Amino acid sequence: MEHPTTPPQPDNPRNGNDQPTVPQQSVPGQQPTQQYPTSQYPPHGQPAPQHGAPGHQPTQQYAAHALPGGPGPGHPAGARYPAPVGGPAAQPTAPQAVQPRPVQSQAAGPATTLTLGRSSRTAWRTIIGIVGALALILPVSAMAFTGTSLVGLVHEESTHDLPLEADALAVDVAAATVRVTVGDEFDAPVAHVSHVGQESRSTTPQIEDANGATTLTLEGRDRSADWFPGVAGEETIVEIELPTEYAQELALDVVTRWGFTEVIGEFGSVNAMSEAGAMSLDVIAQDVAVETGAGYIDVTGTMDTLSMESTTGYLETQRVNVSQELTAHTRTGGMDLTLGESAVPVEGISATTTTGMVDVNVPREDRVRGQNVDGYSVDADTNNGTASIDITETKPGDGVVPITASASSGDVYVSYADPQTVYGDPDDDTDAEDEANADAEDDASDVDDPDDV
Repeated sequence: MEHPTTPPQPDNPRNGNDQPTVPQQSVPGQQPTQQYPTSQYPPHGQPAPQHGAPGHQPTQQYAAHALPGGPGPGHPAGARYPAPVGGPAAQPTAPQAVQPRPVQSQAAGPATTLTLGRSSRTAWRTIIGIVGALALILPVSAMAFTGTSLVGLVHEESTHDLPLEADALAVDVAAATVRVTVGDEFDAPVAHVSHVGQESRSTTPQIEDANGATTLTLEGRDRSADWFPGVAGEETIVEIELPTEYAQELALDVVTRWGFTEVIGEFGSVNAMSEAGAMSLDVIAQDVAVETGAGYIDVTGTMDTLSMESTTGYLETQRVNVSQELTAHTRTGGMDLTLGESAVPVEGISATTTTGMVDVNVPREDRVRGQNVDGYSVDADTNNGTASIDITETKPGDGVVPITASASSGDVYVSYADPQTVYGDPDDDTDAEDEANADAEDDASDVDDPDDV
């Protein structure tokens, strides 16, 4: 019995011989036969031609009317389509996909030493400054993190008088923010203690006076929880206000276990120490020493000697004027030391770290006021990193400031600081020169900046 066939369709795709492919329609119980042009089959005894590119083979396409596409008497539901007759080698050639272009790379060459540019260092300084500022809001943020309601917190405040005469003042608190401020607006030395928390806590410190030495102590209720006030939902602030004449010859000593320490004013000497926390000092004193186990230290002002030390942390000075000696050391961390133009440490600068970056910026010799500086002698060294010296080096001798900057693992930079501009000082004869230099620098930056129009 003959079966009718479907006539060729005028719009069917043509094969390699431009002959229309005439599919046969199957009947129930009979397998459809795939039609291929005879020219695709090689003569007997010759190898079959290769079709298509090697690799993934294109999916065989079937016309909707040639093979049943769904349930029905000719193709039951779930049945698989039969394979084309002739095997894979006889399948029609499909258009080859566009192959991706191979990745081209530069030929191998000599290694290049990568260094951290000034713009990158400025970005890092900005990040460190943000980290230091976060220490100011950490207790409040911690309370918000632990779900402490600000409405239901307990607020307590108290004010306490300090001895009217003292040669030394020692502040020892467990976990609190300590601020010491000096000003002419203060008539007498006082201490303000405030507490905000979920529960009531004593705000009465112990004040002792012995032989001209005053000690203010404020212990925590639970010292084991004082490391992180946010856990207990508490914040304690100790603010000490001192008259100018009272503090000028005062030896100030501030010790905290955890917290933020801020000291502003003129003192005889300042010693600040914290086990963990950020410390900011803007002082005028003879000797200044700052130490933290883990945290951030920022010092500015004028002093004879400055010592900064950290086990894990970051050390920074902003236009600090040190006339005798400056030492800075951290075990794990970095430092950015910038000196002012009023004074430089004539006895030497020592900046060392075990792991971290060391960046020392000194004023140019001709811009140092009040001192005769003939130059700088530099000893910069690093075991694993880059040492960069961007100042004029002078042989050691009188009037030459020795600089030692080293890191066991990290980069070391010694360079000139940007010129410091001071306006309005009647004792400053270089105001006009500073202003002219600043204008020239602004004009040069406008020309060099391609984004400026």
